[in-house]
Amino acid sequence: MNKKRNAQQSKEHARPDAPRVRQKNVFSRLDARLLLIIALASGALIWRLPWQWLMPFAAFWTILALVSGALRKIRPSILRGYALFFIFWTGLKLILDIIGLIWQSSPLVPQTCGPILAQAGILGARLIAMGAVGVFIVGVANARKLSLAFAWLLKPILRQNAWKAALAMTLMLRFIPLTQRILRNSRTAVRLRCESLSVRRRLGLLVGASLSLLAKQTWTQTIAVACRGLDCPEAWEE
Repeated sequence: MNKKRNAQQSKEHARPDAPRVRQKNVFSRLDARLLLIIALASGALIWRLPWQWLMPFAAFWTILALVSGALRKIRPSILRGYALFFIFWTGLKLILDIIGLIWQSSPLVPQTCGPILAQAGILGARLIAMGAVGVFIVGVANARKLSLAFAWLLKPILRQNAWKAALAMTLMLRFIPLTQRILRNSRTAVRLRCESLSVRRRLGLLVGASLSLLAKQTWTQTIAVACRGLDCPEAWEE
């Protein structure tokens, strides 16, 4: 009786796990080397395509990032950071083009502002396409797979030192969200504890606290890399 009960319980525990296997995303099974080659080719195309083909290309990668579920795996802080990056460069191009018109003593009329807005829109579309490609690649493949693919791609060029580039890429993918989290927590702590201080003093405390925490995390990450044996070429070979 106990054996039958245990077998029945094991079946009941196994049932919830079965749909998870069936619900696995098809895109997650793609080879990271293929994804990396596609990303490099798409990055080159984004800056070479004419504007007529650029909009459908950006829409394709945006829809692909949504359908694959990659967008849900990216942290909102990273998406906000890229949104600020997009706004900054698009706005900077628009401002510089307007300054160029003023410098040439050209009137700011619809005939002259139209091309400026169109060029800024084209740059924005290119940045959106690049962001969609990056979100799709990072959301579908994890950092380990991307690093191994990166080492494989650089092996004909760097030979025995390709694993160093893969390790650097892994640490970069790890430290970008870590740095954002540290800056956000430090800013919150300084705002709550140092309201009476001046803006200059609070800025100095924010920089000092963030650098101190980043230094500690760097040492922790170094110990983790050494303990897991990631500081040798054998760890970066499939």
